[in-house]
Amino acid sequence: MTAALEADTMTRSQRRARLDELIAEIRVIEDRRTRSNLDLRQIQIQQLRPSFEGVKDFTR
Repeated sequence: MTAALEADTMTRSQRRARLDELIAEIRVIEDRRTRSNLDLRQIQIQQLRPSFEGVKDFTR
């Protein structure tokens, strides 16, 4: 995009618009990854919960 700007085939506002689009795409990907990681953590917690309950009962 910088080369296109230097060659006068793209304006700064066009470059800014394209960068904004790319940033929005990145945010969507990051949000999906964050939600996926949270889902994995919730599954891990559910899998470990019985073990913790057993330990909690044992320590009473």
